[in-house]
Amino acid sequence: MFKLKEIKKVEAEVMVTGLPGFGRVGHVAANYLVEKLGLEPVAVLHSHYFPHLVAVNEEGILRLLNNTFYYVEAERPFILVTGDVQPSIAPNASPEPHHEYAEFMLNYALSHGVKEIYTMAGIDVGPARFTDGTGLVCAATHGDLLEDLVKRGCEVDKGGSISGIAGLLLGYAREAGLRGACIMGKTAGQMTAHGDPGAAAQVLRLISSLLGIDIDVKELEDANKEIEKVVKSVLKPPAPDKKEKRPEHLDYII
Repeated sequence: MFKLKEIKKVEAEVMVTGLPGFGRVGHVAANYLVEKLGLEPVAVLHSHYFPHLVAVNEEGILRLLNNTFYYVEAERPFILVTGDVQPSIAPNASPEPHHEYAEFMLNYALSHGVKEIYTMAGIDVGPARFTDGTGLVCAATHGDLLEDLVKRGCEVDKGGSISGIAGLLLGYAREAGLRGACIMGKTAGQMTAHGDPGAAAQVLRLISSLLGIDIDVKELEDANKEIEKVVKSVLKPPAPDKKEKRPEHLDYII
């Protein structure tokens, strides 16, 4: 069900994933790294579990949907995984493809020397995303790792669940004796269509401090300001008609 084309053999003790999910936070963060660091693929993955369609670029050239693996030179060199899709996490979708996908990713990591995995993702905080801004929430495989993330400005995810590869890969990794954490940027459903550059910037700052990479996130921050303006204008309720008669005694705000 999986077909991996390995372009270059690499070894790294760390893997980082950023695949499409809620708010597309991890996806935006990973693609920003690829662009800014000028990364070249070291492997490409196709799967029968990906949606039954092809991507078409602006020149009309099509290709299969894929996941792409990159090698990043850093203080702690790592393998970065991003791509078009992951198996469906829709409520009516079968869980089996995601388990097989997570196991495949784990086996790739183990065969390339990986001992630690970080998944970049988004967590839905609803309207608070636009009133309180974004921030970070984390869950980890081990307590000492979580404590370190908290010291770096991350809130603890106190209960609940993490869907998709961002959570399931870490579950399998923990069973295999690996360490890791899911780093989630606070986002909202309204940001999914465009992706949430503000949340992605927060996630990248933490990843940068963990792995020793120098990445300027100003472009993400600038994009965030523009997108927030648009979203807030859509969410803002219309001004009341000045000619409309209002009741004299109101004890709430409409």
